[in-house]
Amino acid sequence: MDENRENYREPVESPTDVECPACGSNLFIILYETDIPLEGHILIQTYNCHRCLYKKTSVFPSEPGRHVRLSLKVGGKGVLNTLVYRSPNAFVYIPEIGAEISPGERSTGYVTTVEGILRRLLEYIEMMPYDNEDEFLKVKRTIEDAAEGKYQFTIVIDDETGKSSISSDMASREYD
Repeated sequence: MDENRENYREPVESPTDVECPACGSNLFIILYETDIPLEGHILIQTYNCHRCLYKKTSVFPSEPGRHVRLSLKVGGKGVLNTLVYRSPNAFVYIPEIGAEISPGERSTGYVTTVEGILRRLLEYIEMMPYDNEDEFLKVKRTIEDAAEGKYQFTIVIDDETGKSSISSDMASREYD
């Protein structure tokens, strides 16, 4: 029998005294522990409301990690295809552009490429208000040029959990 099926336990829903932020009814909670690639052992906590269907899920690492700071110098199209895993708790910086992706309450981990991170940045900046249209267009053009391999930059991932990775021998890793 498959070892994963042998150790599988059905998640159990339990009532709580926590009020639903949408309708005020009491929420139910489901706690589930499992192992997933890249993150290892995690706890998934889901609050849901049977009345209005509000739902909030949080994922917590069960295993402590070691703080890591990863960096990769990117110059040219070839490095743009480098695979990157950003854990939900990691900060991503591109110092030459002054760009940052910060973890937040709804932050999720994802697997992408260096170019994929640049494309995400473009999506984020297009949603942000700018006082200076010229400054906005300059930042947007710089990120677009970087995504096309025309601009050299450094991608830095700072992760307290140590789960993030850059799949390249050219990436540097510093541990605390």
